[in-house]
Amino acid sequence: MANEILKDEQLTDEQLDEVAGGTVLEIQKDANLMHDLGLVSAHTFPADMTPYYGDIDDVKNLNAVQRSWAKFGIAVVNNKDGFNEYYDSSGREIGRQKAIQTAISKSHARLNYYDYL
Repeated sequence: MANEILKDEQLTDEQLDEVAGGTVLEIQKDANLMHDLGLVSAHTFPADMTPYYGDIDDVKNLNAVQRSWAKFGIAVVNNKDGFNEYYDSSGREIGRQKAIQTAISKSHARLNYYDYL
């Protein structure tokens, strides 16, 4: 009986792709990606996620990362209480993995998108 309940509670790999990571880790990895693409100079944020607590330098860095995504036609909504949302130029929500693949592809960089998941 317990195994049946757990089986119903398991997420598929696709579902896990959409939820794995969390806001702080996603923002840090997004910043690392944009740094490696040469679009931002700062590439890490503190573990306590100070952009949400008013540190002006971190807010500027967060805005720079969001502007960098926009260069690839991707809008990012950073949610401090949930997971980040990624939208394509048509306004459709896309997964984070697709957003990373799009940025790398459009930049013609030789990066492995798995390094940024």
